[in-house]
Amino acid sequence: MATFFQQSLFVLLLLHAHQVVSSTPDHHGLIRTLNFSLFQQQVPNKTAFIVLTGVTGVGVSLTTAPFGTIYLANDRLTAESNASSETLGTVQVAFLTSSMDGLQTMLFANFILKTKDREGSISVFGGVKNTEPSPVQVLGGTGDFMHVQGYATCLPVVQVDAGVVFPYEFFLSWPPIRKR
Repeated sequence: MATFFQQSLFVLLLLHAHQVVSSTPDHHGLIRTLNFSLFQQQVPNKTAFIVLTGVTGVGVSLTTAPFGTIYLANDRLTAESNASSETLGTVQVAFLTSSMDGLQTMLFANFILKTKDREGSISVFGGVKNTEPSPVQVLGGTGDFMHVQGYATCLPVVQVDAGVVFPYEFFLSWPPIRKR
């Protein structure tokens, strides 16, 4: 049977362990979140092209490319889907076709934002189904997006005039930072 001293020691250790793993969300007691949309304006130019055409599978179209195709772009990001809307930054992106039917792609992207409210970058990676909304993981960020967590949803591409638009929806949060 445990003595009063042993029981008290156990309770103290339990309380201490709880203090070590718990933290305050931030200096205001809140977890910061941010949700927004960006639109990649893709028009034929010298900063958007197929680097390597895949070896087998379907042909190149708006939503497909042969297996193994590598596509690179450095495109303008806008606040709305129309090309004349406000520019919020640029995106450096690589797509790698990862399925034989050409409908699945690995996405590697760095969104570089410079607005009146925020400046920094957000890096994402993940598998995308080209014809349906697909979540990709946010790997991290710089500047105002330092320590960011969350995901972005890649929405199906939309053809507009001479180019296409890649819509993205971001769902971001910052982890609680413990003040010392």
